[in-house]
Amino acid sequence: MIGLGKSAFQPSGAFGSDATTSGADQTMRIYMFKSETQHKLQAFAGDLLGSQLPERHGPWTAIGAVGPDNAPPHNFSRAAIEKAIGAEGFQLWRLRDEAQARA
Repeated sequence: MIGLGKSAFQPSGAFGSDATTSGADQTMRIYMFKSETQHKLQAFAGDLLGSQLPERHGPWTAIGAVGPDNAPPHNFSRAAIEKAIGAEGFQLWRLRDEAQARA
């Protein structure tokens, strides 16, 4: 299981070149990363390099992407992820231990 949360380490940022506009709607390609130093810590970012991900949890490895017309994994809210990326440059989330998920 997973938990989606805000990070205390939030640089400012924007959608970047991956945002597209369709009328009043904005969609973006969301890139997914995993931390190589923090077990089970993962992130969503608006660029393939993860240039705004917090360095203190890096290095970061790209593990996938969610296209503009696809839903994020684990039933996460695309709107909430895009809002965090637009405001802070990324959204962190952590995989939960199986024991926590059952409790």
